[in-house]
Amino acid sequence: MRALEHSSLRRAPWAARWYRACALFLAVGALLGAELSRGASWAPGDLLSAHLVLNGLGWLGTAIVGTIHTFLPTLARAPLAFPRLRGPTFATWTAGVAALAVGYLLAAPAVAALGLLALSAAALLLTANVLRTVGAAPRPLMLTTRLLIAGQLFLGLGSALAAALAPADPSQPFGDAVRAGSA
Repeated sequence: MRALEHSSLRRAPWAARWYRACALFLAVGALLGAELSRGASWAPGDLLSAHLVLNGLGWLGTAIVGTIHTFLPTLARAPLAFPRLRGPTFATWTAGVAALAVGYLLAAPAVAALGLLALSAAALLLTANVLRTVGAAPRPLMLTTRLLIAGQLFLGLGSALAAALAPADPSQPFGDAVRAGSA
């Protein structure tokens, strides 16, 4: 990260923030994964769900969302429409991932639900920025930009649906009933 910050990310401080958060989520997710691999059990909540959130939404999702948010102006050939939304988007995304993982880890449905809501809010903030930025972009749009728009729309829709359709106890998405049905 230091080498990237001194070279290619020097002019993209938001990218460095997103990638640092991504690395932190990966490290914590890997620790939980190591515990799972050695057969550790976690009485307070669901270790597997927390691991999946940290690796899926935390590591991979944060890298993707951060890259989109940081490099969209280059792809769209237009300035970011709402640069002031960078901070709130970053804060709500990272807080949402953390809250969702903690909610699963501690079997705290209210915390998990807040995590889902924060992730939805972050996805909507990013969607607003993407759509407005692309709306001001010169035409025709490159294929990569059109794919990015489609992916962002699916992220916004998917996160809103996840928050709306969450199970009654969102802290246990991979609980015993789900595992028993897949065995």
